[in-house]
Amino acid sequence: MSRANSSPPAPDPFEAALARALADRDAHGEELRQRRRQVLEAEERDKQLVTLARTLVKALPEDRQAVYLRRHPWLSDGPDPASRHAVLVGIIQLFLSDRSREWTPPEVEDALATQGIHANTKRVYNSLNYLSADGRLHRIGRGRYRAAPGLAAGVATMREDID
Repeated sequence: MSRANSSPPAPDPFEAALARALADRDAHGEELRQRRRQVLEAEERDKQLVTLARTLVKALPEDRQAVYLRRHPWLSDGPDPASRHAVLVGIIQLFLSDRSREWTPPEVEDALATQGIHANTKRVYNSLNYLSADGRLHRIGRGRYRAAPGLAAGVATMREDID
């Protein structure tokens, strides 16, 4: 039998699989590049919407700003306004502003938001419990707090408490 009449050698199954994998990768690479472009466009649109929302919320009266900032903390620009230190100091200042007033956690949360401190409900509750256990606040009933007599002295050591 002569070689001229023989059929070409059968393709190696591994080479065939490799050829398919390379073709699939090329097609997948194009799809991946297209999706990356879509993600970049979506991120740019998100930045534009954040800028617009921040501008619009600043145009609202303070009490309405507080509502939106509490629901959407990302509307606030600048350093993390919900840091533990900021919340604790804000609460102390709030209670010092009217020592006889009784506060509930939602009232504290709203008052902090008007000061630019946008803490979530859990952080407010935890901070009130901490300050109460530490003797800086008195818990006078379920969900009601008032300044303790020694509250002013505690402000000077607040930094040490959280570092």
